[in-house]
Amino acid sequence: MKISRTYDASKIAKLNQSVHQLHVELYPERFQTYDFHQIHEFFKKVMKDDRFIFLLGKDEGQHIGVRLAGNKTVFRDSV
Repeated sequence: MKISRTYDASKIAKLNQSVHQLHVELYPERFQTYDFHQIHEFFKKVMKDDRFIFLLGKDEGQHIGVRLAGNKTVFRDSV
């Protein structure tokens, strides 16, 4: 497996779909239905902030996961 930093908001938004859907099911009062365009724009905005790092996992040529690292307080301010 290879883990590397990514700036590809499209890949992150696609990988985020299943996680987002789980949040919608568990917390419908806090999360809206997944909307690729809205999520993509959000990640593009957050990626411009150097306080956040997006890591993308790749195994045998397939993207298998993503991790966002950043300060929780800063993340709340970015939403």
